[in-house]
Amino acid sequence: MEEKVLILGYGITGKASASSLLELGKKVYIYDEKLEEEEILANNKNLKVLKELDNLEDFSYCIKSPGIKPSNPIVKKIKEKVEIISDLELAYRLYPKRKIISITGTNGKTTTSTLVNEILLNAGYKSHLVGNIGIGMLPYFISGSDSDIYVIESSSFQLEDTSKFKPNIASIINITPDHNDWHGSFEAYRDAKLKVTKNQTEEDFLIINDDDKILHEVQTKANLVRTSKGRKLSKGIFVSGENIVKDSEDNVIMKTCEIKLLGKHNLENVLIAIAIADSLSVPFECIRNTVKTFKGVEHRIEFVREVQGVKFYNDSKGTNVDATINAIKAFDSDIYLILGGYDKFVSFEDLFNAFESRVKMIAVFGQTKEKILDQAKKSGFTNIISVSDLEEAVDVLFDKAKDGSNILLSPACASWDMYPNYETRGRHFKEIVNNL
Repeated sequence: MEEKVLILGYGITGKASASSLLELGKKVYIYDEKLEEEEILANNKNLKVLKELDNLEDFSYCIKSPGIKPSNPIVKKIKEKVEIISDLELAYRLYPKRKIISITGTNGKTTTSTLVNEILLNAGYKSHLVGNIGIGMLPYFISGSDSDIYVIESSSFQLEDTSKFKPNIASIINITPDHNDWHGSFEAYRDAKLKVTKNQTEEDFLIINDDDKILHEVQTKANLVRTSKGRKLSKGIFVSGENIVKDSEDNVIMKTCEIKLLGKHNLENVLIAIAIADSLSVPFECIRNTVKTFKGVEHRIEFVREVQGVKFYNDSKGTNVDATINAIKAFDSDIYLILGGYDKFVSFEDLFNAFESRVKMIAVFGQTKEKILDQAKKSGFTNIISVSDLEEAVDVLFDKAKDGSNILLSPACASWDMYPNYETRGRHFKEIVNNL
């Protein structure tokens, strides 16, 4: 009998999962309240559209798009009748022998995943960068082989809906408050991240940033490899003076000054990437040569251009307070900052406390506008202006910015109030800047 699968939400994840499941001979049904039947079938006539949530027990499982919250009444109704899983869980269940590197954390996932993939490609591995980075996993799993390596950027949304997922190498870069709106609490968010190591055994590796308070206490059955930029470790990858070393100060991998990435926070991303590559016995020379030439990813403290002595930087991927704090700390000269966006129900107090004297002026827009203005008042920061959109923010700050300063888009918020994703927001910012 043909296996029936329900897909809840027909966005990027839903479309990728649907086409792959059809290719595997599954009978695929779509439920999406926001789309008409004609819109769904326009993509693929072989799909079935579910109009009512009836006979749910007929489905083997339901794949939920990551943007749909667990608290959604539809999710609760489906969960009573059928198991809900993420595309991450689905890919693993269908291909449990694939070699998986799962990289998660509040910040640094994209940079670290991209760097790991580049190191592995340079080392001669057939490596694929997939997952939350915007590239569906299943098509690569279907066309690949068990000898390939899959570097998966894994979000808390995806990990939340896993039960059997077991990566060969898991890595958690950091855990700080984020996505409280989706998970309901920081504790639930933290627990979702930690699920990445739940099913690992002594055959697997867990790589953690030991400088993170939560991760320092992590429990796992896997081989635990720690990294640190601030402390000497008896075993692991750490910084000793100007060097990055393994296990002892004499075993030098490379110098910290060889890293081209902007921002001290990127050092922890590099340490994690090195530890992952080392767990696969990639030679130090290959690791060093790749890190030395790695210039980062789009939308992460990305230099756009310089106009009349003012430099513009796109950090649209700075979607939480901690990411924006790291971006601010990456600069030595004055910053004119653009903040605001979708409200994830987190406090902005720590952000204003981190400004020191670097941030000279703020333009704020979006759903969190009033919340940020209120925090600015409480923190005694007065040089802040409310604007209607990104274009006005750029115009206002460019008019005020002095020669030698930086205009930084690092919103500390998601984009979903005005843009479909942070990429679209970042590209709009670059378009505005390039038209000045």
